[in-house]
Amino acid sequence: MKCEFCYGTLTLEDEYCPCCGKPNAAAKQHIEDMKHYKGEFESTQKYVKEKTGIFSQITVRVVIIAVLIVLIIGALILMNSAWNIVMGMKRSYAEEHHQEFTAIMDRYLEERDYSAYDQFCSANHLRFYDSEHFAKYDKLQLPISYYTAAIDSLQKYREFDPDTFQDYTMRSLMDSLNGFYTRFNKRNDRETWEKDDRTLFLQVIETMEQELRSYLVVYCGFTKEEADSLSELTDARRAVLFEDKWEEKTNEK
Repeated sequence: MKCEFCYGTLTLEDEYCPCCGKPNAAAKQHIEDMKHYKGEFESTQKYVKEKTGIFSQITVRVVIIAVLIVLIIGALILMNSAWNIVMGMKRSYAEEHHQEFTAIMDRYLEERDYSAYDQFCSANHLRFYDSEHFAKYDKLQLPISYYTAAIDSLQKYREFDPDTFQDYTMRSLMDSLNGFYTRFNKRNDRETWEKDDRTLFLQVIETMEQELRSYLVVYCGFTKEEADSLSELTDARRAVLFEDKWEEKTNEK
């Protein structure tokens, strides 16, 4: 490269000619271009660093969340396995001691202590349908559970405390009664039952139905006719009857 004034030899880095001292126009433009490119490079470098930092933070958070999810799933699997092991041990124990267990259950049924029967079965996690020794109680479990839940709700209904007897209590009461009466009304539909199983079922469910009617008459202000009609009503009509009786209690107050 030659100086335009003295034709001396120049390079792009020479801002002035070393021979004549005149400014090197090409070097000036080169230096300005380099400054411009350097500024762009530094700006781009800063942008990349910022984005890389943000991406790194997000990546770390995603990894932490993924690890936590895996740990939680693992803990749930372990808990479920432990629960199944405990339940299996309890059921095995019940099967091994079936004579003791069935004696207790029969005593509760004979004494008509259905709440204690239900609590005993729940506490020991008894399984009936596939058990050699407890199968005869299988069809009793749901009616007894519905019955005991209904009695618990009827106690709140009987106390007539609007602060404790909320809408969900009425819904719970009706769900329990409807579930019980559904099974009560189908008590004669199972022709395939073994004779002993069917006799036990009919004896228990009819006794519970009589006790429900008596409870409603004695404690809840129902007439005998109203209590006797419950098993024949639809779920909707049964709910209307209870709501009407509740309204009567409210007006009396």
